[in-house]
Amino acid sequence: MPNSGRYYYRMVLLLAAEPRVRAQLAETLERLGCVVTAFATEAEALIWAQDEVAELAIVDSLSGSGFGVALAAQLRHEGVPVMFFDGFDPGSGTLSAEPPTVPGLSRHLPLPELLDAYLA
Repeated sequence: MPNSGRYYYRMVLLLAAEPRVRAQLAETLERLGCVVTAFATEAEALIWAQDEVAELAIVDSLSGSGFGVALAAQLRHEGVPVMFFDGFDPGSGTLSAEPPTVPGLSRHLPLPELLDAYLA
């Protein structure tokens, strides 16, 4: 996935507890030109979000455990789009959204399509 620069300096907050998923997804987003701030815990992300502004939040849903719900509520209140996901394939760069919050988007979509929908 080449870095087209299309998303340069677009701030993305990433919340994913699993280190491998967090690292792979952050790396893929950075290759697309995003500035990624990644967190393992919701508490860390909430503290960061008090003073910083993201243009998009991508949150691992952890199979409905409630992980990220408080963060999502705070960010949505501030007008930041939040997308929950439950899977990422680093080989294809495909994210599984849960459920898609943008009308017309597939549940499984390549990251560039996701970024187009949320950051365009």
